[in-house]
Amino acid sequence: MSIYLDADEVLDDRPECYTALQEAVAQKKSLRVDRLNLYKSPELLIPFDKCCGKWVVRVGPTEYESVSDQPVHKGEYQIVDEAAKEPRVKIWHLGFLRDQKAFYRKARAVFSMWEGELRDQRLIAAEEANKPVWEAENEWINDLVPHNEGYYPKAVKKWLEDRGHLIIE
Repeated sequence: MSIYLDADEVLDDRPECYTALQEAVAQKKSLRVDRLNLYKSPELLIPFDKCCGKWVVRVGPTEYESVSDQPVHKGEYQIVDEAAKEPRVKIWHLGFLRDQKAFYRKARAVFSMWEGELRDQRLIAAEEANKPVWEAENEWINDLVPHNEGYYPKAVKKWLEDRGHLIIE
């Protein structure tokens, strides 16, 4: 079995998360897990099904090909076709909490690996306008969802504190 995370994601550290993962390993199950996409502050989440996926497939047998968060269709990937929704497993996505310059540095690095250079016109236009890319083009920016859970894993708290974010508990 494998679980994979992006570099800007943290796995929840609560016991129920580990129990669900142990069950998945024992049953050789693929899981669709709850990704909390924090935006601008630790108290705000990107609205469901906007910008990036909330329920993502990140757990499955090692013989299955893993997928990115891009939309996939039935029959493309066995790991996705067999994935069961598992709300006890949460991933904390911190990438949109970066300051604007750091976000663009990351975007340029990632696109350079994939395409040799930054070719995404949305990113280029937003950076030239000195706006965060998602604010430059999306209407959902005014529909951010409050994160009322009040819990942050230890690694998330440390990351937030190191970057000057206030955590309300």
